[in-house]
Amino acid sequence: MRYGTPRDTTHFKVRLPDGGWAWYHCTYATVFAEDHTPLYAIIFCEDVTNKRQSELASMRFQNYTRQGTKEILFNLEYNLTLDTFEGYEGQIPERYFKDFTTSYTKATEKMCQDILPKYREMFMECFSRENLLEGFEKNQSYGTKEFQIAYHDGETIWIRAFYQILKDPYTSSTNVWISCLDINEEKRSEIRLLEMARLDLVTGAYNRTAFIDYVTERCSSPEGGLNRAMILLDVDGFGKVNHTLGHVYGDTALKDIAQTLKVVVDKEDMVARIGEDEFAIYVNDVSDITMAKEHFRIMIAAVYRELQQGVKVSISAGVALFPRDGKDFQTLYEKADRALYQAKVTGRNKYVIYDESMQEIAERSVITPIEQPIFVNDGVYIRTFGYFEVFVNGEALLIHNAKAKELLALLVDRRGAYVSQGDIISCLWEDESVNKVTLARVRKIVMILRNTLKEYHLEDLIESKKGMRRLNTTKVRCDLYNYLSRKPEYAHLFKEAYMVNYSWGELTIDELERGN
Repeated sequence: MRYGTPRDTTHFKVRLPDGGWAWYHCTYATVFAEDHTPLYAIIFCEDVTNKRQSELASMRFQNYTRQGTKEILFNLEYNLTLDTFEGYEGQIPERYFKDFTTSYTKATEKMCQDILPKYREMFMECFSRENLLEGFEKNQSYGTKEFQIAYHDGETIWIRAFYQILKDPYTSSTNVWISCLDINEEKRSEIRLLEMARLDLVTGAYNRTAFIDYVTERCSSPEGGLNRAMILLDVDGFGKVNHTLGHVYGDTALKDIAQTLKVVVDKEDMVARIGEDEFAIYVNDVSDITMAKEHFRIMIAAVYRELQQGVKVSISAGVALFPRDGKDFQTLYEKADRALYQAKVTGRNKYVIYDESMQEIAERSVITPIEQPIFVNDGVYIRTFGYFEVFVNGEALLIHNAKAKELLALLVDRRGAYVSQGDIISCLWEDESVNKVTLARVRKIVMILRNTLKEYHLEDLIESKKGMRRLNTTKVRCDLYNYLSRKPEYAHLFKEAYMVNYSWGELTIDELERGN
């Protein structure tokens, strides 16, 4: 002004009392004296704060939707106030062209027809003309939504729709600009990353978090009374795999087990690794319990395998049924865990379906958990208090034939005394008489037991004499024998029950101490 510029414009901002800023557009005109020196100036100031914000928003939007910068399908402009079409950029598919270029209402209705059903409500809540106008009155002038749409010949793709609402500076109309981007590859990558976060890195099965989320969601989805099942599985003898063959080999074994479990379940079912050597399966249909039991048996048999250096791997499983045993994750998990524990202490390499009697046993704590170090980690240790079990170097001895295991329990119960074939028949087959058939059964069971012991290099654990058998007690340690020695360090071993899995073994403490 002082230098004689006749007129000019500029913008500046002014600090407001509340700490914010106001923008002004200023135009001035200079009044000159006769000698052309400036006398004074007339200045016009217009508050353009809102207009500037709209222009900046428009510039940002135009940059966002510029063709070639992203996978833009098309840009659309509508007058929301009049519900009219204003213009477009890009390629609008022929099937949409008429509706998209008629009005905003027609465009949203047409697009909503092809959007997948689960996204339609969300789409209309955001993009309906009434909601956009109402939101703009509340200073909600832009937003982004993602959804899937059957776009080309039924092909489903992901779209990100970005909108921005601006007040027309020269009229009272409200306009909306919408840009639709193809984010199919981006979304697939995102989904893959999310899926990877739900997987166990060692086995490729789902992880514990994913399993909890899946079961919780399934429990909240009733399907006409359809029975389902949660199965908890624990790998028997896995500690020996890591100790003998190394952790790398152990990881490979876990991966193989996971793959086996995936093969033997339906594709709709979920297999997850929820602990070091613990797996879980959610089965979506066990309506036919007979068929389901056969399925469980096949599952157990499929996992059983012999690894290097004679190391054997099997699984024990506990099953809880939905909705009979529970209608939420935590209840099903607790009951499946009790059933798994039952499978562990009654022989392993088997499945057990939960029933209410297991809760009573758990509350009485009559079973000595196999995880507690009450037995030594080398040699043969026999547990009789609670459920009968034989441990070889810290791992349970797997006897697949129930009668063979019962025979071994009978020999343990006799504490080194010879047992005749007649005694064996009377205990193992209570109401059977001694005859050629039952004697043949005894010989078969003895052979099975000997073969099992031979696999563990325990051939000399049982001695024979004139058709009678006895346990070589010098080769074993046993909680019963320790307890009956009356040494103070063994006084705590008795757990109020003795061989509860064999009817002839349910003796009182007095009967045990009398030697009956």
